[in-house]
Amino acid sequence: MPLIDFVASLVSRPAGRVVQEPVKEIVYQAIREHDLVSTTDLDMLKRSLSAAESKLKTLEKHVSDLEGQTHELRSALGKAQSSLKASDAVRKQLRQEMGLLEKRLQQLQTSGPHASSLPSHVPSRSLGPDVAEKRQMELLDATGDATPSAPVVKKPEKPKSRKKIKQCRIPGCTSPYRSKGFCSAHYQQWRRGSLKGYVSNKGIITDGNLKYRVDVDMFAGQKYRLKGPADDRQVFVDGRLVNYEITTE
Repeated sequence: MPLIDFVASLVSRPAGRVVQEPVKEIVYQAIREHDLVSTTDLDMLKRSLSAAESKLKTLEKHVSDLEGQTHELRSALGKAQSSLKASDAVRKQLRQEMGLLEKRLQQLQTSGPHASSLPSHVPSRSLGPDVAEKRQMELLDATGDATPSAPVVKKPEKPKSRKKIKQCRIPGCTSPYRSKGFCSAHYQQWRRGSLKGYVSNKGIITDGNLKYRVDVDMFAGQKYRLKGPADDRQVFVDGRLVNYEITTE
């Protein structure tokens, strides 16, 4: 190992800091006698090594900062993936509901009424007894058959059932229904956006100082439920997980 490399290793390591001046002078004298390198070059080497150590510390700090930013990016990516999974679940549920509606529509189209296939002289069941008796008399006059037919017995009319008065859908409220399933007082609260537990008429859900906006056409007036921490809140409307956006309204 050359002497200059040995000296450089002593200077670059912490052990070099404990070398006393007499020892340094002996080293410098040996270097001069063997004409290896000047003390000026040795000092320059020491300063270069010190500068390299400073740059290395700076690079280590940059690497630490980059690791912190990478951690934040991974956290944001995880939240984005969670939101994407929730959106996929909502889309899947909507497709299922659309499939059920299409099947129901096909059933209604293929099961229409068959009353038009009856002969024109057969009285419809929806006709009243007076109209049915009149039709029967017209048929007798047209055919010339004077044979008296059995008298038509009028069926007694069923007593009309009293309509049940609708009540407010808020649990425990017995006031009569006005609109959107609410009584007058709760309806006014809902319009002002102060009815807790129900999506307002603007599609706003209030959670303390936070406000979330959902689809007003689909969910206005529906009951909602919040789940999870504030930084990863999940909103359920009428039992379904829905998408939302944070608003300041």
